Amino acid sequence: MLVLKCKMCGGDVELSPDKTYGICSYCGNSVKVSETREEQRANLKNIADNVAAASLERLIQNSNTYLELGDYSSAQEVFNRITKEYPEDYRGWWGLIVCETKGFEIIKKDQTNINKWFNNVKQLAHEKDFSIHRSEFEIYARKISNVDSENEIVKFNGIIDDLNKKIKEFNFNMAQIEQDKESQSDDYHNEIMIKDRDIRNINPLKRIKIIDKNGATRIFKPFNGNTKNKVLNFIRIFFGAILTLAAYSSFIESIGTEMRLDFSITMIIMGFIGSKIIFPFSVSILTVGTMLFFFKNETTLAFGIVITLFGSIATLISYIKSKKKKNAEAYEIKVKIENIERQKEEITNQYKNNINALDKQLNKIKNQISEIEIIIENCKKYLNYDKDKISDMFFALRCSNFGIKYQFDSEVEKLRKEILEANIDLSLESRGTNKQQVINSELTLTDVVNLIMTNSI
Repeated sequence: MLVLKCKMCGGDVELSPDKTYGICSYCGNSVKVSETREEQRANLKNIADNVAAASLERLIQNSNTYLELGDYSSAQEVFNRITKEYPEDYRGWWGLIVCETKGFEIIKKDQTNINKWFNNVKQLAHEKDFSIHRSEFEIYARKISNVDSENEIVKFNGIIDDLNKKIKEFNFNMAQIEQDKESQSDDYHNEIMIKDRDIRNINPLKRIKIIDKNGATRIFKPFNGNTKNKVLNFIRIFFGAILTLAAYSSFIESIGTEMRLDFSITMIIMGFIGSKIIFPFSVSILTVGTMLFFFKNETTLAFGIVITLFGSIATLISYIKSKKKKNAEAYEIKVKIENIERQKEEITNQYKNNINALDKQLNKIKNQISEIEIIIENCKKYLNYDKDKISDMFFALRCSNFGIKYQFDSEVEKLRKEILEANIDLSLESRGTNKQQVINSELTLTDVVNLIMTNSI
């Protein structure tokens, strides 16, 4: 409970019912309550502010002393305390920047904290103070940008070397694919040759017509073996025909004359043998029967008619059986040929599919090589820029992180992004990584390039 004392006599002050004023019970002095509280609060605040100011200044003095001694570690501890106890004072944040960079002499790889601290300085410092620190920080940022530009040149030369290695790898892969195509072509033609040989070895007895699924008609002619077999068949038919014709001509010449028995028997045997050489046995019997017609003897003539009739019937039966057998054999041959043709078609389709797949691989590699050549050309174009232009770009980009704008050649940044994005797409594709996954990971363009260069993704 607050107890009011009279300023005149030090006695207790009795408050009015509304507690807005009081009267001293000893001297009668009137005192305003609100005025007294405000004065007390003001006094307490002034005391606290004075103590706090004295404490802050003491901390600032201590930290500056450490900086003068080059003890950046101790100075940073003090500045950390200042930013926690007096976060509104920009000097604590600036002091952290000075300590982190060892007086702007070293370049930190990760500038995240430094950029954040400088943004705090920008928001908290007065314009006059900030302009002083801004000049110092810009000198430091320029130093970083020069290092960035040097690293960039090394990095892009490394990209060119890596891409040239990729082109060599792709050319080697293309040569392997071409060899594979050649090998598959040889295997395909060998398989087709074997199937064609299988068809020839079937040796059809007559012409066979086969219609494939595309409606094309193929005719397979009888295969009569080699030339030696053809010559032997010709000799056999020739001598058979000579014997048969000689026997018939002898009978025809003897018409109207009296034939000797031994001569007749000889001609009949000769006709039988000649026809047997060419035709089946039934036809030979038929030949003998017809030759007996030339005899004038009724008994012999009758015997010839019987033999001729028997030969005719036997020949007809033999022909029907032979026809059925040949038809069955022809059908069997046709089925075999169709099966082989189907196998050839399957082999051909498989070969075409394999070649098409290899051609797609070749086209893909050729497209990748074209993309790589474009990237290499752009890298060389980028490296042809003056080093100061690249440094200006990095300086402007760093300053933009804390709201300070500087003019630079935007074409430099545009070409750089184009190169890096193209290289990212190429690298992610070769690794089977989805670009959207990298985008969702919230990595910056530079982060992704660094990860790719170190084979981390």
